[in-house]
Amino acid sequence: AIMGPRAYKTIALAIAVLASGCQFPPPPQASTEAELRALGSSKLCQPSLPVFGRFYYPGDIWPGDYLPPNGSILMSNDGGWCQIGHVFTYRQAVSVGTLSVATPPIHGQVRTGAVGPQLRIAYRPAPGFTGTDGFVVHLNTPEPWDIPVQVTVVP
Repeated sequence: AIMGPRAYKTIALAIAVLASGCQFPPPPQASTEAELRALGSSKLCQPSLPVFGRFYYPGDIWPGDYLPPNGSILMSNDGGWCQIGHVFTYRQAVSVGTLSVATPPIHGQVRTGAVGPQLRIAYRPAPGFTGTDGFVVHLNTPEPWDIPVQVTVVP
């Protein structure tokens, strides 16, 4: 059956009414160096982001070893933040690039930015949350990367 103009208007109105009750959080913004420095730290904060990238060997035509970017955070939930600090190099030169949140966490907040040449990924769990959470940060450099971060929050 073909719907007439009135049916389309009714559907559009129903969608608008349903959407008006939904609250969508604003997309995460990059934080300034001062904002990142001012974040209070959790008492237990053990961040990790091992060296990652494509590593070439002298004389190689094809990329050598590929090491994936896998970050992790172990932290307590005491209202503080835990930050991963990482200096990224591209072809042996420090490359700051920009960070953005590609997939936000379900149980916390993420802020990204840089402090000097060091990239920063900061996470704070929702009040009262313990367990595991995760998110993905996109690093935009000449060779872009998606960096998954697994978080474990303890009381």
